[in-house]
Amino acid sequence: MPAPRRFRTFQVLTTAITCALVAGTAAAGGGGTLSKIAVDLQAQLVGVTQSWAIDTGPEPALVYQHDASAPMNPEGISIIRGGNHKIPRKSPGVQLELGRAVGDADGSIAVVYGSGLQRYTRVIKADNTLAFDVHRPAHRLAGVTPDGEGGAYLVTHAAFKPPGSALADHTKHTTVRYSPTGTVLWEVQQPPVPTPYTMPQHRSVAAKSSLGVFVGYAVDGRSDQPKPILLHRAEADGSVLFAQQELHGPKLSAGQIVLGEVGTGALEGLVEEVVAASDGSVLAVVHDHGQQQWVIRVDASGQQTATFVCDGKAVPIAPAEIACIKRGDPESFSFSRYGISGGNLERTLDVWKAPKQAGRTYGTIAGLPGRQLLVSVREDDQLGLVLLAKTGTLLTSFDANNDLAIGALGANGGKWIGAGSSAVARGTYVIGGSSPGASAPQANPSAMPKAVKKQLP
Repeated sequence: MPAPRRFRTFQVLTTAITCALVAGTAAAGGGGTLSKIAVDLQAQLVGVTQSWAIDTGPEPALVYQHDASAPMNPEGISIIRGGNHKIPRKSPGVQLELGRAVGDADGSIAVVYGSGLQRYTRVIKADNTLAFDVHRPAHRLAGVTPDGEGGAYLVTHAAFKPPGSALADHTKHTTVRYSPTGTVLWEVQQPPVPTPYTMPQHRSVAAKSSLGVFVGYAVDGRSDQPKPILLHRAEADGSVLFAQQELHGPKLSAGQIVLGEVGTGALEGLVEEVVAASDGSVLAVVHDHGQQQWVIRVDASGQQTATFVCDGKAVPIAPAEIACIKRGDPESFSFSRYGISGGNLERTLDVWKAPKQAGRTYGTIAGLPGRQLLVSVREDDQLGLVLLAKTGTLLTSFDANNDLAIGALGANGGKWIGAGSSAVARGTYVIGGSSPGASAPQANPSAMPKAVKKQLP
């Protein structure tokens, strides 16, 4: 099963542009700054088929893919933040396919995309101008990440035909590092091994580390089940700092899972996400061939030190952390956060269930730097957002309108941006300084420049 990350498919019906300013406030307990959510600009679009929200430095961004209609949407892929960046089609009327997009703290964005059998890696600078765009053979499920120095890492399966074989049924998994101008600094491959059995198992993921890049992928394992692999490659030459090729499931005692402890049974599945942890180790999400997900940690020496089971959806929620989100019913969800504590991966105190309210259903979730959550909701047939404290307490909410059905949502630095079935919108949020579980205020909407209509396509 492929890792959807934050992709959402939606149809957009009209080209009218509208402006709206709606807000919800909640008194901070005992006084202090009020929590607030506001919409600065909302636009309705035509011809968007996929949307992805990513974190990029001081503000979030949306990356979305246009359909093949022309000349209505001559661009192929758009990156939306303060100013916009367009990736043009290679040929008129030929749709570009968005593979993966990853942002960095410096504001740069690395994108892998393609058209037909061709694949391209593009890096967009923090000011939305082009750093480089290069073509090279890569799998359609290749991974990419900025390298922190203006370049990027590309990670991909590469088909290989063993001597005497009629089929290219092996893979030499490949990592490429690009300079800030798109020059190949180095390219390295793993020894050939059997290719994963099905197409979704060919996914590769990457995350920049302090020493280079963490790489996650799968190869063909026992009984055609995917076998997860984690590598750590050096930034200077791509040499292997560690290769963890025998991940394990949780420890069992009397048939029960021991929380966080590593067992002896081999772990099967796809590596869906890798996250560079705060202590130099790597956190990974492994999705087995059923519906189970595992959150694991491998330390700087390549030793696996923790395995947690996630019976929901495991996703990166903030820098160096992963959350497990379980939706037992549409009117609530259970939340738990995993991060480094005491020298190992732990399930933190952020373990709670979202408050129920009659008529409210929860949608897309975005993590904030102070461990709060911004969540899209539908309530009494109205669509909007709620702001939850790190304890799960409701801080504030507001109703938008029936065009703002958010399927992709990003937030950071007091700004948020979201896309839905018929609109894209952006705005601001303030977290009350005295609200339960809140941090200091992160933005003042009245002091922030308003978005300009023409910036949205």
